[in-house]
Amino acid sequence: MVKIFIDPGHGGVDSGAPGNGLLEKNITLQIALKTRDYLSLYKNVTIKMSRTTDKTVSLKQRTDMANRWGADYFLSIHINSGGGTGFESFIYSGLSNASKTGKIRERIHHKVLKVNELNDRGKKQGNLHVLRESSMPGVLTENGFIDTAADAKKMKDKIWIDKVAKAHADGLAEAFNLQKKASENNESTNTNSETKSEKYVVKKTVPGFLTALDAKLGTNKRTTVKPGTYFVYKRIAGMINVSNQKNTAGSWINPEDNKASSQSTFKVGQKVKIKKTAKTYATGEAMPAWVKNRTFTIQQMRGKNVLLKEISSWVKQSDITK
Repeated sequence: MVKIFIDPGHGGVDSGAPGNGLLEKNITLQIALKTRDYLSLYKNVTIKMSRTTDKTVSLKQRTDMANRWGADYFLSIHINSGGGTGFESFIYSGLSNASKTGKIRERIHHKVLKVNELNDRGKKQGNLHVLRESSMPGVLTENGFIDTAADAKKMKDKIWIDKVAKAHADGLAEAFNLQKKASENNESTNTNSETKSEKYVVKKTVPGFLTALDAKLGTNKRTTVKPGTYFVYKRIAGMINVSNQKNTAGSWINPEDNKASSQSTFKVGQKVKIKKTAKTYATGEAMPAWVKNRTFTIQQMRGKNVLLKEISSWVKQSDITK
């Protein structure tokens, strides 16, 4: 089992760098939470985070946490400032690119640079606390400059955040040879006989996504699927690809989005508490005890799940109460 420790830089009273109406602590948390979600789709990996909300965590607390847990890798996510532009990554000073740490960093750096539309500022070394005091290989990524308008514009784009997060996860998955869980495997699998003639009724307008994973996470919406009867092209991980034409790829939808909203007694903006009996987030990760019996705000609703604003996490409606 590979143990990955994800560290969203700054938080709480430490806002990190400000710029263009943004705070570093918020952007790093958005990327880190998405990275966690993508990594959770792989087998034989466990994930711990230094923070999942906007709270203060000292540098020592971060590395102590990772060391006590016995993490196999430390990923620290940051945003740069100082008037520059571009992406760069750091490993501990004294380590070479040929070291184990350097080789893992190479995979992450390459994956992120491929999608972030930023200049490559290079693979660097630094005497940084989280790299020096952690007892496992690690990298610190600097994902653009918050005080440069062009870079900040990307940080305000949820699709960009999602791409950068997925690239971090992809790099780690490649470096540690992680395999997707069976239900999340290759979406290019041939259409099977069970779905060739199956039909599916869309009862209300729902979002259509590019991939099954997008439909599950609610990212990369590409179209709107209107009410009607469709052919099922594929089923993966509980998500359904529906099309107007038999044996033809269409849009991925989450069947939870197709359920009547009247079934829910909750609404956006409402204050709710997570029940003490809750065990996992809607995305499958174990739920820590500290979030239970606390009050949060519903930011978004999708089927039987709600997104809680303060912790930026999806929770099952059955696990919350007014």
